[in-house]
Amino acid sequence: MNKLSSRFILGIFLIFVLAGARPGGAQTAEWTLRVSADGASVHTKPDASSPVAATLSKGTVLKSSAKEGNWFRVVVEAGRGEALVIGYLGAGDVEVTGTAGEAPEIWAEASDEYVGAGLSVRVGGGFLFFGSGDISAGALGEFDRYASYVRSSGYQITWEERRAVESGYDLTADLIYRLGPRLGAGLRFDYIHSYPQSSLRFTIPGDVNDYTLDTTPLIDAYAVRPGLYYERPINRWLIFLANGGPGVYFVKYEFARRFIVPGREDDIHQETTAAVFGLQGGIGLELKLNKRAGLYVEVQGRYARTSGLEGTEWVYIWDNYQVTDTETNGFLHRGETDGYPVLNVLEEGAAEGAGGDRAVLDLSGVSVAAGFRIKF
Repeated sequence: MNKLSSRFILGIFLIFVLAGARPGGAQTAEWTLRVSADGASVHTKPDASSPVAATLSKGTVLKSSAKEGNWFRVVVEAGRGEALVIGYLGAGDVEVTGTAGEAPEIWAEASDEYVGAGLSVRVGGGFLFFGSGDISAGALGEFDRYASYVRSSGYQITWEERRAVESGYDLTADLIYRLGPRLGAGLRFDYIHSYPQSSLRFTIPGDVNDYTLDTTPLIDAYAVRPGLYYERPINRWLIFLANGGPGVYFVKYEFARRFIVPGREDDIHQETTAAVFGLQGGIGLELKLNKRAGLYVEVQGRYARTSGLEGTEWVYIWDNYQVTDTETNGFLHRGETDGYPVLNVLEEGAAEGAGGDRAVLDLSGVSVAAGFRIKF
């Protein structure tokens, strides 16, 4: 993950945290007040320097339904026969003789809040950034090793694209059952896809044909994560979201390298799979479109890594009509060839002799996604 992506994701994360925090404005309750100072001033704003809207006698009893800092918001009569005014009375000028407790939450106050069957479905998608472990270094090492051969042979490079294995796409779906006004339980499904192909096109002096070097790492992962879902209204239209829980990832990693020069074709293909347990959670914001639908954006973080990629490797070499075709079953290991990091499928005995360790696939990272929710 590059520095620009890291800063971008960190910025979104901080925005969501600040947006999800409870506002520091007015507290809501219902207090019964008795004026304790004669000539107490009711100001137009919660500020002693603001204009005085009314003056109250000691012993006056009144009610307040909101408080900002040390100021009670009250409704009083400016004078006999005058209109009612809304103003602020300092806490030092009154004593609280009773309270009706906390006022209803925004959720309960929202008259258009839809409950229905208590089920909701979210569908979305976005971009994924992850560490990759040994996968990116191994795939790029295989590409760089053959690209170095092309350059040292004096071939003319016409086009080159070199891509690291560190990003992809994440498609998501959530099925949520509402347990209460703020809390729910559900299942999350993820499909993760990454396919960063690296390619080299080159020509040989005196030859009109184009020759190729292609390396294509492919990561497909299907994840299922049960978890808890929390939401808190910020206002009537905006909701803070949070969710998290453990998950299981079913991962498939494939790699293909094809190298063609006059009189020679050198191909390798690997297919490996693994299942790994991990953790995933995120925060976001939802914009209500109506009582049953909304749009959301969220940042998800995950931890999931495995060194148990097991499968098959096929190697095909055609060299001046001589064919070498081999197949190996085992675990994916990291190693080194000609000073470049590479990945190979090795049987356990061969791996011990080569001194290589199992390759690590690391899906830990961050995804940024957007989507919609429908309540049933």
